[in-house]
Amino acid sequence: MVSSDRRQRSGGRGGTTPPPTTGTPSREAHISALRLRIDELDTVLIGLLQQRARLSAEVQRTRVAHDGPPLAPAREDAVRFHFRSGLGARGGEVADAVLSLCRGGPDRSRPAARADGGSER
Repeated sequence: MVSSDRRQRSGGRGGTTPPPTTGTPSREAHISALRLRIDELDTVLIGLLQQRARLSAEVQRTRVAHDGPPLAPAREDAVRFHFRSGLGARGGEVADAVLSLCRGGPDRSRPAARADGGSER
């Protein structure tokens, strides 16, 4: 026979007793707190990417002003290597996104690359 105390703790259906929730955040509260921190980090990342885009635009303007090419493929390869070194194999994808975002400076939209290598413009 099951005691009434044990039946109450298990919801009256038998089985195991759920862990107490008093004093510990609920799963939803924990997830919300983690997501809030992610949002804060995203805000920092956006600010850093905006700074990077401004610096990249300045480098590009300086190169072009001195009759250089607007892009430096060797430099882009070095950036990809740096991201792969820090983030693993998928770091190259992150680097490509960062490089694409930062080409041409902040707030300048870039045409999407087409599969045939052309641009939409």
